Amino acid sequence: YGGLIKIVLDDGKPLPAGAVVRIEGQPEEFPVALEGEAYLTGLKATNNLRAEWRGQGCNIVLSVPQSSDPLPHFGTFICKGVKP
Repeated sequence: YGGLIKIVLDDGKPLPAGAVVRIEGQPEEFPVALEGEAYLTGLKATNNLRAEWRGQGCNIVLSVPQSSDPLPHFGTFICKGVKP
């Protein structure tokens, strides 16, 4: 299952373009585009995501609503706990 999400940091700024997002337990990396948007595939009902960029990282919990939309946009999520 796949879809688009927008990721923002605790301060409301978008996750920097060029960051990568991983779904816990999966090897694929998904690149982050402008405005913190990323298209993820291989999603389950609940997913633990890890975003990393320039030696920093943060975590997101993504619950995926069922949708018949072929390109669903799951909304904006805050990446918490930014740490080097």
